[in-house]
Amino acid sequence: MNHSLSGGILSGLILLMSCMGVSANTDVYLRLGVGIGQYDASGDYPGRRGETGFSEADFAGLLGLGVRYQEQFTLEVSRLNLELLPFLDDVVYGVDGYATRFLAGYQHPLNDWAHLGVQAGVMHWSIGVKPSIGRSTQQFTGSDPYYGALLRLGSRRAGFLVGYDFSSFDGIDYKLGWLGLEVAFGGN
Repeated sequence: MNHSLSGGILSGLILLMSCMGVSANTDVYLRLGVGIGQYDASGDYPGRRGETGFSEADFAGLLGLGVRYQEQFTLEVSRLNLELLPFLDDVVYGVDGYATRFLAGYQHPLNDWAHLGVQAGVMHWSIGVKPSIGRSTQQFTGSDPYYGALLRLGSRRAGFLVGYDFSSFDGIDYKLGWLGLEVAFGGN
């Protein structure tokens, strides 16, 4: 996905948020999170020391901007840094990358302070795999479905999040367990 398409989608989300902003039932939220991401790749990808396939875990970070309507329905654009803290072995071998997520979600209220949510959408990703020292990094990109579940604890204005997300992109399964904070603006 090129930058003009990403910019167009982001502009569309901002326009949608501004149109919905007249409603008292609409909030704009900012989401920030960190977690552990796990890659599991098939034999089509280079692995350590000439092997094929790989399994790699890294810290990940996310930053998202979204809109919530009637405290239940959400639209979000977020950016994932798939390797927040490189490890020492990444000098020799490593997997790094980023992703942009475009998500729609539903959050079911369990009570006044807890919501259980699901989200789905598309993730545009780009990863680099460095098979071993002295070999150049191989780049892979694509766009694939993305799914997640989360528990939101807190008020309408601010909340603590616990989430689990999954995507399978071109032979690579990516799982992300994360913790986050959310702050909302607008509405009543």
